[in-house]
Amino acid sequence: MAWAEYAGLRVLSGTVMIPYHGLWVADLALALTSTGPGSANAVPPATGPLTIGTLTMQGAMFRRTDFGGRSSARFIGGFGGWQTTLQPKAYQNPNGLLLTTILNDAAMEAGEQIGSAALASLSSVVVGTAYVRPQAPASRVLRLFAEPNWWVDNNGAIQVADRLVLPASGSTSDTKHLGPILTQFTPTAYAPGQARYTVAHENADDWMPGRTFAHPLIDGTQTVSMVTHRIGEDGQVRTDVLTTTSA
Repeated sequence: MAWAEYAGLRVLSGTVMIPYHGLWVADLALALTSTGPGSANAVPPATGPLTIGTLTMQGAMFRRTDFGGRSSARFIGGFGGWQTTLQPKAYQNPNGLLLTTILNDAAMEAGEQIGSAALASLSSVVVGTAYVRPQAPASRVLRLFAEPNWWVDNNGAIQVADRLVLPASGSTSDTKHLGPILTQFTPTAYAPGQARYTVAHENADDWMPGRTFAHPLIDGTQTVSMVTHRIGEDGQVRTDVLTTTSA
């Protein structure tokens, strides 16, 4: 298996940016031959898992061009439906209109998902007694009702919570991927004044926004704000980590 692949297609090069809020974005060059047996000249599926070592995230193709036996494409987190234009819909409940009703309807109509943790935490949030959803992309609902704390978990579901308290897996029982990063890593570069480190590691699933890390070569404890994995033509992956504190 390739160290980085999308839906069984080897990633030749590219970048994967995982922000604190919103959807992750990946610009990748893929080999058009599947890593599975008996497959050749494969077509990248519209949705599928993006794997980088120990990290697997559900993604969807945003756009794509093919040339010279490779496919260059942009992928985003989720199932690719938040750009879908939804039809107008009127809501009314004199006892209080629940936020989860509006979010769940938009997600289901767009072919997306709202995470179970988000539904549980927002289960009692009321947004008035009436709302008319206009004809607009489904993402408009997120911008209106879930800003600024929404993000997509590794299963492709939308979460509405601080990443400091909910891991990227979206599971409230996944305490392994909260708080300090305990697996081994080595800082290889530092950009003074930009709060940006480059690290070498073997556990990509640990390097997520909201995690903290410390190292003898680094002053104090740092909190991850954004992660960018850079996949080179040589097969090496370099990880840039933007932190919340400047130096």
